[in-house]
Amino acid sequence: MIEVKSTKKKSTVIIRGRLTHSEAAEVHARLLQAVQAAGLVELDLDGVTGIDLAGYQLLLSLSRSAAAGKTTLQVNAGSCAARLQKLGGFAGLPQPFGGEAAS
Repeated sequence: MIEVKSTKKKSTVIIRGRLTHSEAAEVHARLLQAVQAAGLVELDLDGVTGIDLAGYQLLLSLSRSAAAGKTTLQVNAGSCAARLQKLGGFAGLPQPFGGEAAS
């Protein structure tokens, strides 16, 4: 489930449950709206219970889109942080929110 609350200055995005191929299209559309709506996006991933490479790529794309659009992205990876590092390291991909791929 994805919840987005937007004002002119800030979008708050909360993702709960799975972030996988099955949810990617809906989550992508909502994240894109959030990035385009405000100069600051707060992303809360603490409630993410599962993530696959499609979800990881979505977060990597969000990070790059925010940087290209001059949007500030603040992330609370919470309990998802270890999964992100492990998945990025396994796939040899950069971390979506800074840092290098885990070794």
